[in-house]
Amino acid sequence: MAGSSSSSTSSRRTLKLLVARDQSGSEHVVSAEAEKGAADYLFSLLSWSMPVNTLINVLSRNPMVGCVRNLYDSVETLPSSFICHRDARAARDALLRPTDSSSRPGGFVLAGVNYVVRDDLSITPPSNITAGLTMLNNRAFLREMVVPLGDVQVIL
Repeated sequence: MAGSSSSSTSSRRTLKLLVARDQSGSEHVVSAEAEKGAADYLFSLLSWSMPVNTLINVLSRNPMVGCVRNLYDSVETLPSSFICHRDARAARDALLRPTDSSSRPGGFVLAGVNYVVRDDLSITPPSNITAGLTMLNNRAFLREMVVPLGDVQVIL
């Protein structure tokens, strides 16, 4: 939004978690949803990680390992209808093969959609399973949490 303060931008970078408590009392995340601000932030990590990917490439035969690979694959496989630019391919290229001039104003994904973020950092549009989990949230064994997503949380 034009004229928004940086604090309002960071306040939109949250993840909504559904947390389940098992019979032993242990809790674990069942589902995570990210609105546009958080999804764009996670996808922007690719432009931060490209020097890391280059180093991994040099040091090993397996380029882009782990969560970085999953995030990269999420950009490649996200349906064009969820990308907020007319030229979806150019928007993908700006994230997957960044250059100094490849900044994309307005982010990457459409607003008004809650994207599913998995524990392996893959990101997908919502599914019927997500809707079902939200309905289950009325049960006593599930609770909803909203957690901030910023540089500190990503590094930790």
